[in-house]
Amino acid sequence: MDWIKKNTTLLVSIVVALVAIGGAGYYLIEKMGASADVSAKFSAAVQRRDGLIHKRPNHPGFVKVDNIKIVNEDYDRLTQFQSELIKGFRSTTPVQPTERDFKQALADTMAVIEGEGERSGLTAPTNFTMSFTAQKVGYRFASNSLDRLTVQLADLTVVAKILVDARVNSIESFRRVAVSEDDSGANAVPAEYIGNFAVKTNEETKAVVYPYEVSFRCFSEEFGDVLEGIAASPYSILVKTIAIEPATVRSLKSKRKKLSDDSFEAMFQAATRYGEASPTTPTGAAGVSRSRGRGDESAAMKNRYGSARVRPGANQPATGMVPPGVMPMQPTGPEVLLQPEPLRVTLGLAVVHMPESGSESSANK
Repeated sequence: MDWIKKNTTLLVSIVVALVAIGGAGYYLIEKMGASADVSAKFSAAVQRRDGLIHKRPNHPGFVKVDNIKIVNEDYDRLTQFQSELIKGFRSTTPVQPTERDFKQALADTMAVIEGEGERSGLTAPTNFTMSFTAQKVGYRFASNSLDRLTVQLADLTVVAKILVDARVNSIESFRRVAVSEDDSGANAVPAEYIGNFAVKTNEETKAVVYPYEVSFRCFSEEFGDVLEGIAASPYSILVKTIAIEPATVRSLKSKRKKLSDDSFEAMFQAATRYGEASPTTPTGAAGVSRSRGRGDESAAMKNRYGSARVRPGANQPATGMVPPGVMPMQPTGPEVLLQPEPLRVTLGLAVVHMPESGSESSANK
């Protein structure tokens, strides 16, 4: 004990040295393990590098495998596929990218719609501008906006022609994507633009897709004509969405439909009368017809059963003869199986423009 008291400082130093040696040993062992892991990864990388260096790939000059020829053949197939794809997607033809030509084309299309209204009763909203109010009212267009605006005008002009040709009852609205600074300016009407959509470009084909929304009122028959017009259009118009709800329309189309049914009824009755036979002619004592000169057997059959012809029915024979005392079956006219219904239709459309069409080659994502 006396020694410990006399050498306390030495003893404390020895203890601290032992703890430091133990910590250093632990740290050394830990770092040696990490070094071993790094060495293993380094060895694997060296082996992978040596394998790539000494690997002998199929050289383009080999006879069995000609990689350059294979790549050229693949490129030719890709080029052919792209050309066939472009032929299948024909783009609308925009007007010249000038403000004057744009406003003139817009005025011409609206004049066609107004003229159709006077001719067949097609209606459109007051001051209908096909969603180009900002451009119609504005004096100058925003810079670098005419290219896209002319494409949109060409697309909506084709859609308007399809609606006019289908003789829809009324055009409710056209909506498009905002592509110009004017579309968010003081003259813009927010209801004319589609939110949450943008003009997009396909990365592979560089095709530019323009979305639209068109609303109109019509009968079911005219709606079928609209879809048929879109399908038969030479341009790349795709129907993305269809929303249909009951609606009320003017009575002009229903009256025209009723007139058509009456005309069909008159035609049916005329055809029925044409098929009836003449009244029975007088016959002699022997029962032979004096007017038609037919055989005795035929005349006797007419005298016995009559000669009135009727339309075959559920209770009548198909021979055209009825027994005496039975009234011939009267025509009732056609039966309406499907009544046209007035509809309010909203179509979501997408028009595809290939890069060769002259439209822009890039657009906002």
